[in-house]
Amino acid sequence: MKTGIERTYFENGQIWTEEYFLNGKLHRLNGPAWIEYRENEKIYGEEYCINGELHREDGPAQLSYYENGKIREEIYYKNDEPHREDGPAAIYYDEDGESYSEEYYIDGEYITDEFKIMVINGLGIK
Repeated sequence: MKTGIERTYFENGQIWTEEYFLNGKLHRLNGPAWIEYRENEKIYGEEYCINGELHREDGPAQLSYYENGKIREEIYYKNDEPHREDGPAAIYYDEDGESYSEEYYIDGEYITDEFKIMVINGLGIK
């Protein structure tokens, strides 16, 4: 089983992808387990994984970026399920960095109920 760092490269020798494995699964405790770069060396996307599952306690587990370096999307995961208790689990941005769409999930369940969304955002009845 694969353990360690695996890299692929562009023809010019720059890193294209970087993957961290433990026992054959994407796994890294102190940073993203998968990183993909553009040819200009800027990050295209990154994923935080524990034991092969998208998971991160302190921020989004999946991020992608525009060529200008601004975030395109950020998605929060817990145990490989979209999940966030204190805001939207998926946020999509335009190239200027303005959010244009948000999705709410708890344990992988898509939340559409406006009252539940208000509670998640801290605006509901306490």
